[in-house]
Amino acid sequence: NQALKELATKRSAAFVDLQEPFRKLTADHRKTGAEDLLLTTDGVHMNDQGYKVMAQTILAALGVHD
Repeated sequence: NQALKELATKRSAAFVDLQEPFRKLTADHRKTGAEDLLLTTDGVHMNDQGYKVMAQTILAALGVHD
């Protein structure tokens, strides 16, 4: 993620950190004692909730809010 951020800065491109919101939501979910997957179907591929978080994060970075 850091390398991507540096590359975006070097190229004057937008960078949207998707890992941080996923990490936070997953950590909060596991604090409840849940062991099931929250944002993915298999630990890698997004489920509907994962895609929603991804879209909301990108839209917020672009200045578009609900």
